[in-house]
Amino acid sequence: MDVKNKMKAAMLYGIHDIRIEEIDVPKIIEEEDVLIKVGACGVCPTDVRSYTGTSKPPKYPVLLGHEVSGEIVEMGKMAKKYFIEGQRVTILPAWPCHMCTSCRLGLTDSISIAMCDNFKGSLGPSAGKFSENVGGFAEYIKVPADVVYPIPDNLSYEEAALVEPMGSCLNAVEWGAKVEIGDNVLVIGAGFMGVATAQFCKIRGGRVIISDLFDDKLEIAKKMGVDRTVNVKKENIVEAVNEFTNGRGADKVIIAVGGVQPLQDAMATIGKAGRIVLLGSYHPPIKVEIDPNLFHYKMVTLTGIEGFTAVQFQKIISLLSYGTISVKPLITGTFKLEKIEDAFKMVEKGEGMRKVVKFE
Repeated sequence: MDVKNKMKAAMLYGIHDIRIEEIDVPKIIEEEDVLIKVGACGVCPTDVRSYTGTSKPPKYPVLLGHEVSGEIVEMGKMAKKYFIEGQRVTILPAWPCHMCTSCRLGLTDSISIAMCDNFKGSLGPSAGKFSENVGGFAEYIKVPADVVYPIPDNLSYEEAALVEPMGSCLNAVEWGAKVEIGDNVLVIGAGFMGVATAQFCKIRGGRVIISDLFDDKLEIAKKMGVDRTVNVKKENIVEAVNEFTNGRGADKVIIAVGGVQPLQDAMATIGKAGRIVLLGSYHPPIKVEIDPNLFHYKMVTLTGIEGFTAVQFQKIISLLSYGTISVKPLITGTFKLEKIEDAFKMVEKGEGMRKVVKFE
């Protein structure tokens, strides 16, 4: 397949300074290299934090974008044993070293690829690793074969790009909350991550009550099958959860939004022997007062989630393909690369759910 020497890319030069430029198309050098023509790339809040300066990349300019799908156009000799040109694929956002202590202990396989101590590379400045000019907001991207995952023909590039953020949601449900049949689960935050999380809770047999500040997001959550919605500006969350659980409190609470109040709501609604999961990070960092007796006497567990396993990544591809879960209703805007700043500004303002840059 013919590949150009130059490609368009959205390079971030600083706070609110993103420019569409022409840069070199990556070259196949190693036997495991795979060159992918990008079909779609999701706009993650992590990308937007680099754009706003809330969290800065290690250097400028930087090529962002780690929720990527596309088509294989070239590859090295070893990669040809596993893939063919023209194959539709999506990509793990970071590639563990498989040699550090955490990898050798199996943490990257059993808990999350983010547990690696010494990543070999990443898409954009993610996972604490900076790989220069390796990001999805460009026409082409080069990655090693072991992070490339085929996708079925019935998945669009936009859907396949969002396998990556859904990975953390599944990990929050499986490893973090350990949701089981019959569990009453409170999901705090009805944005993309919250509604995706709710879907995974449902397929594991949980009953889901979801809270948010905005009725439009709660309406989408309701259409996606949650059992109860709560607008916390109109209802008391503790009373709503007690009603939903017959006074027991939530068995599991998954927090899919930042801020002090969501964590306070979680502690106020969790039941005995419950689990509270922090899905995502806090930018800027916050401090929250807690009563240790809550965790002591009620035997409550508080844990966090960062990333997902390769197995979970493959599971989500299958679940989307089977129609067991859906991501289409959670895509509330597609943009050409030239309009990427419009997408960033909408995410910065918290408008809608996931935004996706789509390549022709």
